[in-house]
Amino acid sequence: MKKLIILLFLLVISYKNFAQKVSFGLKGGKNFSTQNFDPNYTVSSSIKNNYLAGFHIGAIGNIGYKNFTIQPGLFYTTKGLGYPEQDIYLSPFFSSHITKNTQRFNYVELQTNLLYNLFDIGAFALKLGGGPYIAKGTAITISTIYNTWHVDFDQTKSPMDSYNSLDYGVTFLGEIEISKIILMSAQYGLGLNNISKNTVIPSDHISNRVFSISLGFLIR
Repeated sequence: MKKLIILLFLLVISYKNFAQKVSFGLKGGKNFSTQNFDPNYTVSSSIKNNYLAGFHIGAIGNIGYKNFTIQPGLFYTTKGLGYPEQDIYLSPFFSSHITKNTQRFNYVELQTNLLYNLFDIGAFALKLGGGPYIAKGTAITISTIYNTWHVDFDQTKSPMDSYNSLDYGVTFLGEIEISKIILMSAQYGLGLNNISKNTVIPSDHISNRVFSISLGFLIR
């Protein structure tokens, strides 16, 4: 985590001398995450393409140069997926209910996005772009109908539930800037790393997918 903070600081300092305008701010919002499974993955197909609601919050830099903005950011963010499961009790009185199982992955994530200013209309500016991200996993919580437990990243005790703490990929970002203070954005994060460390079935492949909506405020 210290390395991520140092890298973010160096990115801001390196661009500051070339920028026309530098500001900092806070940004947070809602995540809707899922995970992409390799076709040979062993779980039921009913798990795939289900979404988990989560959040992200962090600090950003906003470095403007002509029609471009470089926006590094350090976030605490959640990823993972949720999927329904039906529980049936075969008792004197038949009963059945559906609950949502969840696999929640928490990360500290460093992003660097390059945005192009498409146009300004009065106090409004529309920007589009994206860039790379790298993330370090901090905790995993898995909940089912019957139990909730915590899993450590990179653990070796449970080979079927072992996950790589490193995640990296690219983001695609659209943002509206209002009065050069308020930021409203939508973002899609495409994970490129295999976070599965399943040693029983090494061919398993899992990668993160996250759609986010955010609200941010710049401090001049």
